[in-house]
Amino acid sequence: MLAVSCAADADAHHTPGETETVLTAVMYHDVLASRTGTYIVSPEQLESDIAAFAEAGYSFVSPAQVIAYAEGRGRLPARPMLLTFDDGHYNNAYYGLPILRKYGAKATFCVVGSYADTYTERKSERDNPAYSYLTWEEIGELSRDPLITIAAHSYDMHGAHGRRGILPKAGESDGDYERALTEDTERLREKLTECTGSGGDTYAYPFGHYCAAARETLEGLGYKMFLTCNEGASTLRFGDPSCIKQVCRYNRSGAYATESFLKKIQK
Repeated sequence: MLAVSCAADADAHHTPGETETVLTAVMYHDVLASRTGTYIVSPEQLESDIAAFAEAGYSFVSPAQVIAYAEGRGRLPARPMLLTFDDGHYNNAYYGLPILRKYGAKATFCVVGSYADTYTERKSERDNPAYSYLTWEEIGELSRDPLITIAAHSYDMHGAHGRRGILPKAGESDGDYERALTEDTERLREKLTECTGSGGDTYAYPFGHYCAAARETLEGLGYKMFLTCNEGASTLRFGDPSCIKQVCRYNRSGAYATESFLKKIQK
């Protein structure tokens, strides 16, 4: 895995003339009313988080805004925050979307294509927020909400298929690896384009695993911003696209209260 340097000063304030700012990105997974855990928060925790972030002066931004800043095409508000939801869980929309709308909070849903395929077919399991995933129809609907951005989380490399996420398999040649990742990615881009009108430009690495070859291949396919599972905040530099190639994110565990999590990201 590539080494990455993450800034930890989440208290930096941005003014129009500055050439650097600090991005704090938060990574959610399941949102469930029934239980909490390392990758599960309750709707009450999510709402408490968003209210506390806003009170602390964070501004919720979209990937498009972050990319525009890195490319020197746009500015960011003070204390930008990227809210991300990994894996395309149906409960992200069922419980999360009303909360995001209540606070006008922008968020990024990172979807897995094979999950959407499976749950699009299993209509009988559609309405159980405890274990179902977003269908392609729902992904399309979400993409039209001004608060939501759809990002890629692989088509079918978020599982145990002889490789760790999108990393090369043991003994796999460079050419075979590039073809495998390209095929997986293009399959997802085709489905996303079909239901949202865009293949997207933000990629969340499955399980946070990445390498130089993966990034180079994905950049060649049009992706501009890459989300890791490395904890910390990230320093963004105006007009420097390289600063968004390994964006750090804080995993939001449901094991502790909002106040504790807020202290963690402000260290």
